[in-house]
Amino acid sequence: MEDFIFEDDNNLDFIDQTEEDIFGVEPKGLKTKSEKKADPNVLRKIKEKMKQDVKNQLKEWIKPINAETIKNFIPEKNENIFFLMNGNCQFIDYIYYFVKEIKQVDEIYLTTLSVNNHTFESLDKILPNIKKNILISSYFLATDRSQTLQKLKKANKLKNYEIGFFRNHTKMVLIKSKDNYFLFTGSANLRSSGTIEQFSIYNSKKLFEFNKSWISKLIDKYNFKKEFKNIKNTGQASFYFMLDFEN
Repeated sequence: MEDFIFEDDNNLDFIDQTEEDIFGVEPKGLKTKSEKKADPNVLRKIKEKMKQDVKNQLKEWIKPINAETIKNFIPEKNENIFFLMNGNCQFIDYIYYFVKEIKQVDEIYLTTLSVNNHTFESLDKILPNIKKNILISSYFLATDRSQTLQKLKKANKLKNYEIGFFRNHTKMVLIKSKDNYFLFTGSANLRSSGTIEQFSIYNSKKLFEFNKSWISKLIDKYNFKKEFKNIKNTGQASFYFMLDFEN
């Protein structure tokens, strides 16, 4: 499977085919006794037929992309683009190449369930001098056996970060670039890879400002650097997973 992006939403109708055309067999309902000798390869043949039919139909209205070619799909103001990822890279890779293309970043906010070292390495490489604001799930903080954030903090590698943790499951990236306000939102965590994921990019100041408001509020209130000394075990980290948003 390749990554895909909608190219023409006027061609979304699938070809009208009979079940015999699609599956290569004619459905005749349940029978207690076969009228002819069973084909031991019938399931494999059906699967191959379905795979080819779907592949042919998808080609009519999608275009394959990968992380680097996201540079070809920068939404204009009040425009949005939908992506389907095949899982051959991490979501942060899309952000890396997107930022590389637009060049100027004035503000960036990210929300995710989980992170890894590659997340921070990519952000530091492409945005070495700008403050990076990240809201991470406190569940991840409580269950991360690698102690990713704790090790980065002790190694003094979070100077240009403001990190908050809360019972978060959203996956967003907000990027302000001059008078453009980009919002990535979808199913993928920043470190996600190996699975099919989807996301959309909006260029909307209203959406940017709305989400920036609640994200920055939580990052400030439940800041990892401020609370680091109080989080000495996973039980204490789990406590923050239970906190109410309004408290």
